[in-house]
Order: sequence, then C-alpha cells, then structure tokens
Amino acid sequence: MLVVSAKLPFIAGIRAFEDEVPSSSRDLAAWKKSLADWGVALNEGGQLSRGTADIGNWMLLDTAAAEDALISCRHDCPWVGPRLGALAFDVFSWSDQIDRHELFCGLLKVGRDGFVHIPSRQAFPAITRQDRSLSWCVGKAALDDGAELLTRNLGPYMSSVFAALQEALGPDGDEDAITWSPTCHNPLRWRADALPADVLRDRTVSLWLYDFSVLDPLIDLPDLQGR
Repeated sequence: MLVVSAKLPFIAGIRAFEDEVPSSSRDLAAWKKSLADWGVALNEGGQLSRGTADIGNWMLLDTAAAEDALISCRHDCPWVGPRLGALAFDVFSWSDQIDRHELFCGLLKVGRDGFVHIPSRQAFPAITRQDRSLSWCVGKAALDDGAELLTRNLGPYMSSVFAALQEALGPDGDEDAITWSPTCHNPLRWRADALPADVLRDRTVSLWLYDFSVLDPLIDLPDLQGR
C-alpha cells in the first residue's frame, strides 16, 4: 500500500448490495454502471473523468488490498454485503467543485462502504445508524427526498426499514399506516386515511442511512486543494 499512498491518497470501498451490486460480480460491472450515472468514468490509462473533464487518476484494488487499505473504515451495517474491492484515486486541484462533490457523493452512494484518506489516516464511513424523528422519515420529501435511504427498491434493507418504522409506531399505531410507493422520491408514505396522531409523530426511529455529513470534510482535505 505504500505505492498507492504515495500517488493516490484516497481509497473508496466497494461493497455488494442486494441485486444492485451482486457479490458474484467480481468484475464490478454493476458498480461501474451505477458510477457512470453520476457522470464518472474510469478511463483507460488510469484517468478519472466526469463528463468531458479529467479530474484525477485511479486504480482498482482487489478484495485483499481493499480490506487492508480500509481496515479502519467500518460501519457494520447488516444489510450491506461483503467488500468486493476499492478505488484508489486522487483529485486534481483545478477540478470543478461540483465535479468533486459529485465524484465523492457518487462513490459514497454506489460503493456503500466509505473512504480512507491515507496521508491523514482519517476514515469516513458511508453509512451510519442514525436516530430520526418518525415524522421526518415518512413522506415524499422526507429523508432528503429519499436520498439517505440505501435503496429505494423493495428488498431486505427496505423490509428492515419498514419493521423499524412499525416498531416506532407502537401498539397504538396502525401497522398498515406506512405504505411503499415506487418513485424517485422517498417511497415511504403515510396511507392517506391513516395518518398517525401527533403523539406518534414525536417518536424516534433508528435507521441505517447514508451519512452525507462526511462529504464536506472529504472535499476540503488540504491535499485536494494543494495538488
């Protein structure tokens, strides 16, 4: 890892997740396709680009090297699969602020793992268990329009979210009060004729969610600006 740390200071983990990034996909094709949706491409010759702009350099690490590089980055989310590899990269100081933000946000969401900044030895987990008000988890605009959810698709993770929300409703809540709507927004909705009483809206729930609070510290690391 010394060669990687000397040239490529950032490591972004890549984990399997349900059928979106299958654990059998060792060539990381599904991950690369999802990353392309953020406008990020891993070009031949080790050039990292977003759109038409080259913004850095990259190399892929296999599972063993990724485990070694990311040993300090753990989130223990039970709904995320094994680590499949990692992306080692740097970012040019002249790259656009929006491009940098989309790069890190895309890697956070698609990788569902986290980052390590080798020079400073800082770790930034992509997912954390967070306590939220029940009223801020259900509804079209809740959970940052659904962006904080690890997926908007039905599956084991979403089933765990439903279970946590129903537990938060408690015995005096309607177990069918929360429904799922296929959408690009937050799919968790109150059933129109079964909105909970105000006392239920004051309850909290603990969910595994993306932690976007790590993005600004990552983007503002000194070597990003000084390279």
